[in-house]
Amino acid sequence: MKVQIQLLLLTFAVTFGFDTFPVPKAVFQGSCDDVQVFCQQVCLNRYYGGYQCWCKDGYELNDDGITCREVSATRSVPAPNHTWYTIPQTHNVDTKYSTPSTLHTQTFTENQPQGREKETAKKAAKLSDSKHDIVQGDDPRTIADNRVPFSSQSDIKNEKSSDKYDDFDSSSSENIIVPVATHDKRHENSVLSRQTKAPVKYTSCNDLDCFNGGSCVPDVLRGGVRCQCRLGFDGDYCEQEMLVRYPKFMGTGYVSFPVLRRAFKEMTVTLEFRPDTQNGLLLFSGEHPDAHTDFFSVSLIDGYVEFRFDCGTGMAKIRTTSEVKLGKWNTVTVHRHEWDGSVQLNKGEQVRGRAQGLFSRITFRTPLFLGGYINTTHIGSRTGMYFGFIGCVKAMKINGKEFDFRKGAFIGDAIDGVDVAECSAHICRNSRCRNGGSCMADSPDTYTCLCPMMTAGKYCERSIEHIVVPQFTGHSFLQYEGIRRTALSYTEIELVFKATNKDGTLLYNGFTTDRRGDFISLALVDGYLEYRFDLGTGPAIIRSSQPLPLNAWHTVKISRTGRDGVLEVNEQPAVQGLSQGAYTQLTLLQDLFIGGHRNYDDTSKYAKVKQSFQGCIQKVVVNNKPLSLMEDYIDGINIDTCSHPCSTKPCENNGKCVPYKNFYTCNCPLGFTNTNCEETVYDDVTVPMFRGNSFLKYNDEETMKRIKGKKLDIKIRLKTSQSDGLILWSSEEHTSTTSDYVAIGLRGGYVHFQYNLGSGEADIMVNTTRIDDGKWHRIHAKRLKQDGSLKIDDLSAQDGRSPGRFTQLNTNTQLFLGAVNDMAEKTLHKYTGGFVGCISHFTLATDYHVKFVAQASSGQNINQCS
Repeated sequence: MKVQIQLLLLTFAVTFGFDTFPVPKAVFQGSCDDVQVFCQQVCLNRYYGGYQCWCKDGYELNDDGITCREVSATRSVPAPNHTWYTIPQTHNVDTKYSTPSTLHTQTFTENQPQGREKETAKKAAKLSDSKHDIVQGDDPRTIADNRVPFSSQSDIKNEKSSDKYDDFDSSSSENIIVPVATHDKRHENSVLSRQTKAPVKYTSCNDLDCFNGGSCVPDVLRGGVRCQCRLGFDGDYCEQEMLVRYPKFMGTGYVSFPVLRRAFKEMTVTLEFRPDTQNGLLLFSGEHPDAHTDFFSVSLIDGYVEFRFDCGTGMAKIRTTSEVKLGKWNTVTVHRHEWDGSVQLNKGEQVRGRAQGLFSRITFRTPLFLGGYINTTHIGSRTGMYFGFIGCVKAMKINGKEFDFRKGAFIGDAIDGVDVAECSAHICRNSRCRNGGSCMADSPDTYTCLCPMMTAGKYCERSIEHIVVPQFTGHSFLQYEGIRRTALSYTEIELVFKATNKDGTLLYNGFTTDRRGDFISLALVDGYLEYRFDLGTGPAIIRSSQPLPLNAWHTVKISRTGRDGVLEVNEQPAVQGLSQGAYTQLTLLQDLFIGGHRNYDDTSKYAKVKQSFQGCIQKVVVNNKPLSLMEDYIDGINIDTCSHPCSTKPCENNGKCVPYKNFYTCNCPLGFTNTNCEETVYDDVTVPMFRGNSFLKYNDEETMKRIKGKKLDIKIRLKTSQSDGLILWSSEEHTSTTSDYVAIGLRGGYVHFQYNLGSGEADIMVNTTRIDDGKWHRIHAKRLKQDGSLKIDDLSAQDGRSPGRFTQLNTNTQLFLGAVNDMAEKTLHKYTGGFVGCISHFTLATDYHVKFVAQASSGQNINQCS
């Protein structure tokens, strides 16, 4: 048995021989987080204490255990400066491992590959044009701190197979240290002066500056050295930012993700990829960086997909029976449950296999690597592959989670990566988008034209003249002014829509763009409506009880009072839910989006919205204020016109078409009537009839001077059978609790006379007489400064007084009879519907008889009372 001296700082260690743990060059006391770390390239914290050094791909550790040398290199390339960050994981205290002070070491050299693996290694070296020497390992050994009793490997394995270990969460593990190249402070806030159009060959790292954390590495293709760029950067000097949605690998890079969680017993991985060569490492993760115990990998070997995994007592190798299609998209699914595994390529034969030994769990402690590894040489004998994947990856799903390949502060699942390009980078270079449309890659092979408003078509080639009911095509949105602080304690939103796809965002309004904070959203999820809102301490998730049929109109109302939310869909029973935490107010500072979102990276991570709506939306009402969908928008993309009767412009004479599901009504201007406003009203309307959506508007000076000022006298003769409705209204442009206004209306069959002079409202009601009996009644409302009175017919008058010190009514230059636009908002939710009935007389200031139609500046849906 050969004894190897181990280098320990401040501690003398004795080497013992075992048959499974390989020997590291050196193990040091302390942590990679310490200020002084000796490693030249990569530092790895050891689970049982201390740390050891590691080298990047193409390098091997020198005998000093600190520095690295290039494998079979004839020249020396200075290693880049590094800083280190820790991927924190917690250790499960219930797991009966040896005490943390017991130190086990590992070697990073591999045994010479045998048989087919040896042939694969030779092919890898030939294809990559770089030689990798596989170093014969010394006698495997372990080493213990001489101050602590040593716990043997068999002890550890016995504990691993215990019942207690079956409950072990694979996320519980040591801290894994991954290299992150440091940005050279000499280049901070500097401007690149060299030209980057033509690549320049460099022979020494002393002559090459790599920006944004890039590292100087040997250039195996051109010779010399080059910049190896971090994930998210590109260019000869890593000077260009690059968004990686669909990673493209060149055989030398990788993307890494956090340690797999809840995958120790069972896992299902689906990967969609397009290979350019027949060999390459697709996926890897394990317990140790050299994969000498637990691990799993997915590799391309001679054109076949091979799934390998080891639970610690013997490896399973499962290979597909068919080869991948080079240059085309392939889908592979690997599944493992305890010892049993399977692999299936392109929905072909599912090949099964089984791991050896007694252990059925895989402990994951390293990050998950896609497309390659930090040093494929050190895991090649286990994975069967010695170099990285060459090609593109479109999608990856593990245990139901779809991975986002990007790395960002608030987006993406990636934690690191090098030498990764964007597979869709070329897709928009020759796009055919017209009329100001912009190109957006929606896959590595296809793009979508984002068409500005009033243009449509695959390439925005079609102009649209008229849209009443907007149609959303799946990459669409309409943007409006947000709800802001107008719905702090109470929110109510109503939508009428028809969907053609069972998934999509109907509505979203958020607080910030950092994926946190308050929000409200409504979306279709697999055919069900899902209403979510978050007041800052956790979302409420309220789901409809039944799925909604496609291609049919639906009415949905969502509301909340404090933390309590309600979802009402068509005739389905209402569904209630409660937001988490103690906060009760909803603050939404961003804009309101209908049918999609401009950038889903700006939405809350708890909203789970990521796909635009497909279908038509004809009505949106926010807190009783209808949105004019095609008039109030700030911006919009890919909006077409929905097939609806209103699209044919059925209303004549400037009538306005109002959709209601598959039907419509026409709001006719003064002088026209009937279904489509096609009939002219020739006779003078002496006694106008109001239908709830009718109004007469006055803004002439003679009328308005009798409304404003210190005194007011109004006489109205009317009849109605409806219990509620606004009869008269005049106010400032924007109303609030301190705005000036005057109103006469019906609530519950009783007449209310209300006014506010700026310091509080007076509300005078005669509660002895209802007037919703279909008979003629007289209303007489008077005000002198703050004092007012209301009289119905010949009954006694009811008096009232407004609070405060203001005595004059200062409204704008408009008076409405019968209804007002945006009624609920304008009247501060006092009235939500217009007057239904007839008015025969309207007199101001005791003797000024208003001529209903002749004096009106405009009106809508006015007919002669029958």
